[in-house]
Amino acid sequence: MPQVDNVDEFTRAVEDFMAGAPDKTRVCLKYRHCDSKLHMKVTDDTSVIQYKTSNVQDVKKVEKLASQTMRTMASK
Repeated sequence: MPQVDNVDEFTRAVEDFMAGAPDKTRVCLKYRHCDSKLHMKVTDDTSVIQYKTSNVQDVKKVEKLASQTMRTMASK
């Protein structure tokens, strides 16, 4: 599974997934308190991308991306 290290790259990749097939895209968002890490995984059954972070600013960006993604999935 390819892991993206930059939150901006990850955001662009998720937007590409959503533009291609919003009805087949799935999102998994996990927070591990023991590691203080947020893990987000996005898949469309053919490819997977994931992003892990413990940086507070990145966590806020990922949280915003997750809510935006959920709105897009619900409206299509």
